[in-house]
Amino acid sequence: MNGALWNDGIFVYVPDNVVVEQPIHLLRESGQASSAQYPRLLVVVGRNAGLTLVDEYAGGSGSVEEGITYSNGAVEIFGGQDSRVRM
Repeated sequence: MNGALWNDGIFVYVPDNVVVEQPIHLLRESGQASSAQYPRLLVVVGRNAGLTLVDEYAGGSGSVEEGITYSNGAVEIFGGQDSRVRM
């Protein structure tokens, strides 16, 4: 469903020979009660490059009576030769 219904996302790109020294922290809201989200994350890390990425989800419905929150996420990571990705 994610591939069919998503309509936006986050793209992280690290060029060849670049190391991102500080972690990148993504904090994504899960939405209101009785809603559905299809978040996507695409990470491309070049040759001999590196980064640490924290992908965090929060929020959503407070109770079943309010209606559940549905989230169907997808993460794709493409790393070049000798790249280093920590999640």
